[in-house]
Amino acid sequence: MSRVFFKIFLYFLNISLDAVKDFLYNDSEVITMDFSTKIRMGEAVAKMSEAELARKIGTTPQAFNQRVKTGKFKYEELESIASALGAELVLKFRFSDGTEV
Repeated sequence: MSRVFFKIFLYFLNISLDAVKDFLYNDSEVITMDFSTKIRMGEAVAKMSEAELARKIGTTPQAFNQRVKTGKFKYEELESIASALGAELVLKFRFSDGTEV
């Protein structure tokens, strides 16, 4: 592969990756995400299972799973979930390393 072709390839690859990042991290997309999805993403970032999270917030894994399925949480419950994940609740979960879900 010639050096010029390789540079052109990298240029277009970089543009494509930037477009993917813009699509994935668009603030309007994150705002419309439901809390069940945010909780699942938070579990992944915190490397915590749903069962572990349930126990940390003082409920059974089965009961917590049902709540996640309905997606209906009180603000205080969301604060408790965020705390158990090691995150701050600000309409999204914000982790100490800067990751936001």
